[in-house]
Amino acid sequence: MPRLKYGFHSDTLRQLRREKGMTQVELADLLGVSRESVKAWETDRRVPGPARVRDLASALGVSTAVLVAPKARLLPADLREKQGLSVSDLARLLQVDEALILAAEDGETLPDEVNEWSSALHVFPFQLAESWVQAALTRPLRLAKRVAAGQAEAEVVDEYLSETPHVDLRTIRELTGLTGTEVGERLGLHSSSVYRVEAGQLLPARPDDWAAAYKTTRPELTKAWLAVAAQNAADRPAIAF
Repeated sequence: MPRLKYGFHSDTLRQLRREKGMTQVELADLLGVSRESVKAWETDRRVPGPARVRDLASALGVSTAVLVAPKARLLPADLREKQGLSVSDLARLLQVDEALILAAEDGETLPDEVNEWSSALHVFPFQLAESWVQAALTRPLRLAKRVAAGQAEAEVVDEYLSETPHVDLRTIRELTGLTGTEVGERLGLHSSSVYRVEAGQLLPARPDDWAAAYKTTRPELTKAWLAVAAQNAADRPAIAF
């Protein structure tokens, strides 16, 4: 059975069924399947095939796009709010200043202690990475809105948009004459983890340590990491999971 390109919105199925006042058994009977199949679809244990998605959409009176269309990428603040946490709550859990939380959520700077941050939000590190890329890419729009609302100076946006493109982390490392293994030894990591960070697949935990290892500054590290991660994000569809 071919898998759907964008995945299946199990939570949407569950919500629509309840809005229709249908039980899992009633929906199953309508489709000619077992209740266990419906339960599996609603709990992400199984993904229905394309034909079955069409049947579900017809039974629930919606278009198939409602069940399978790409979801918008979440921002770090969205991940935090889904857990019912305030900025103060997260700062307390991570034992960092609230200002650092706000700056990271705004896409201005890489978050510290990525593993701890991911654990606090109950997401995988790659999900935090994807949300942070989205925050960094949409930051110019938020800055522009702040200027329009009189909450920031126009020079802030001009400076941000006029920045020249930055080289990626791999290039910086090679210019310094370091191998991935040598960087890993400095950071106490396997070289494979170094390469995954350089490929934009994982956020660099403890950014200050990474900046020191690459002989650069934290702002430059942020821009260099984003140079690859942003391209990766642009090359794949927005997927919720």
